[in-house]
Amino acid sequence: MVEYTPPYAEYEFLFNEVFDVYDSVSGIDHEEFDADFVRMIMEGWGEYCTEVLLPLNQIGDREGLTFEAGEVTMPTGFVDAWKEGVEAGWFATICKPEHGAVLENVSPTGEIIDHFDGRLLNPGHAIEMAWFILHEARQRKDDPRLVKLGVSMLDWMWERGWDQEYGGLYSFCDLQGLPPQELVHQMKYWWPHNEAIIATLLAYRLTGEEYQAERFKQVHAWAHEHFADPEYGEWFGYLNRDGTRSTDLKGNHWKGPFHLPRMQWYVSRLSSAVDDPHQPR
Repeated sequence: MVEYTPPYAEYEFLFNEVFDVYDSVSGIDHEEFDADFVRMIMEGWGEYCTEVLLPLNQIGDREGLTFEAGEVTMPTGFVDAWKEGVEAGWFATICKPEHGAVLENVSPTGEIIDHFDGRLLNPGHAIEMAWFILHEARQRKDDPRLVKLGVSMLDWMWERGWDQEYGGLYSFCDLQGLPPQELVHQMKYWWPHNEAIIATLLAYRLTGEEYQAERFKQVHAWAHEHFADPEYGEWFGYLNRDGTRSTDLKGNHWKGPFHLPRMQWYVSRLSSAVDDPHQPR
């Protein structure tokens, strides 16, 4: 079996000599984040990687995963390894039900960091994650736990992200309603609306809640009215807060042929899958 030794010395060099991690983090009210604390985390994670994750590589190569009758079966040990990591706290949650928000960044122990980056909300990212979870729920025969999580994430970030005055989803928000660091936070980008179209329709399919259907109609209509080019096709990528175009660009290093066609493909299959609860694939 392949052997793995966690490169603690290399990590400590990066933390100390390259990034100056300790001073940076202690400056935002995390004085406990010192060299001993980081070493403890590294050793714990290293133990989890070597004793739990590493042995799974050979098992995964030998067994692979299977997909039959709409169900994905992981290789032996993979699900238990994930559960063990969750129970140990290695996968710190970014979902904060007590705040009704999904954060972009949290502290190493999963706490909210009172800083621009720590309070940053990205409705597009969170809503995209929400429909990933809802899609997985469908694959697991409408798993109620996953449905509840996905719908909650969608509801939280719709309430925070939808512009009640002009319509559309903000690109960024602040957890406490403070001015975000991003100067373009009030702009409307094409891709969060693609993700919201999928998420709201999928949530409606899974729950039958009419408010999700109304949201789907709302975001679908707003996006097609403001982003779509009726003359030459495709979507413009960037709008000002009031829905006017910021630029006529339809493609650049960030806007490629991904979010829009995926949304069109997924929604077309989802819309035609009325009688099959395990579509689309």
